[in-house]
Amino acid sequence: MQDDWNQSVACEYTGGEARFDFPIRPLGLAKLMGVFLIAFSVAFDWVPAHMFWQNFAPSAAGRSGGIDLLFNLIFPASFLLAGLFPMVVGLLILFGRCRVECRGGQLRASERLGPFFWTRRLPKKPIARFLAAASLAQHRDTSLTPKTITSFAALVVMYADGSKQWLVLGYPQAWILGVAQKLQGYVSGVAGSSTPVPVHIVADMAATVSDVDVLNPPVNSTAQVTSSGTSLHIFFPPPGFWRGAKGLVWFALAWCAFVSLMTIASVHSLLTHDSKGLSPLPLLLVFWPIGLGLLAVVIQLGRRTVELVVETRQLCVTIKGPFRITQKRWAQPELAAIRVDRSNVEVNHRILPELQIHPREGKKWGILAGHDEPELLWLATRLRQALQVPARTG
Repeated sequence: MQDDWNQSVACEYTGGEARFDFPIRPLGLAKLMGVFLIAFSVAFDWVPAHMFWQNFAPSAAGRSGGIDLLFNLIFPASFLLAGLFPMVVGLLILFGRCRVECRGGQLRASERLGPFFWTRRLPKKPIARFLAAASLAQHRDTSLTPKTITSFAALVVMYADGSKQWLVLGYPQAWILGVAQKLQGYVSGVAGSSTPVPVHIVADMAATVSDVDVLNPPVNSTAQVTSSGTSLHIFFPPPGFWRGAKGLVWFALAWCAFVSLMTIASVHSLLTHDSKGLSPLPLLLVFWPIGLGLLAVVIQLGRRTVELVVETRQLCVTIKGPFRITQKRWAQPELAAIRVDRSNVEVNHRILPELQIHPREGKKWGILAGHDEPELLWLATRLRQALQVPARTG
């Protein structure tokens, strides 16, 4: 059945447009994970839902309002909303389906759950190739061979600038390949070539890091470049809290807001001579240092600058932040390779790329994790050209 993909995927072609409606994902026993997530969500939300409902019950009519009522509403509501997330994921595993469209050369992907849907519009820029990935395993140890699961494959679009966007996830590899081959001609104009966009099968999507030379920086790059003869100076200004710290900003703010509400409620209880106000004191003594530490990390990541200088056949990298300054220096003969590869930073189950400097002796040094991959590829290209260093050793 997997080979007859066009009998399972509804196809519609109109002029220069195409649409592919995938069915509910045939995950087999893996659907039990969806049942588990829904059951976990119900069990997790049972207590906060009960606490939330008690504030509206008739027996709560005579209770005091003000800050106590606000805290008693916000505290369970935050846990209630957090517990709904695994339920949504579980429903997508059980009943989710995908739609892929190509309109005017632009690719769109929609995740659908009954009457609800979420559409992503992929960038309309030259496409280098389609990648049919049989595994999305992300092993930091490159010596490990990922387990290939042909019933759970992904279709990924790799652009000419080195960036990647996933299009379809969680369907048999034969279906993925069939749709990719049909899309070849529809996006060939965007790719800047009259020949169809090639389709490649890869075993591990996470290991597919391009070493292509990118000669021009992306339009959204903040890098300030100065070059003269054999010298090169590249300066990255502070990225800002959102770009520099990614999702850690919202986590730190939510953590501190939650601890602030607990502190306000405790102080209010103490002022009204309620002995219960002392009960959360041990938690506050632990939670506040954690929250302040998270804010310090956010400030460091958001306000740090990165400076790379190539001069007299030497590379000097300086990372300067409000709380820490780090500097590294290598002579050209000491460098073995400069490339973009996977970092040790993982956000939303995705390992972020980084610029890696590999000396001939000692450990590699990675910087700028989380920057856009096209920008990192351009930066690696400029450094390799200035220092005459390859991307890979051997």
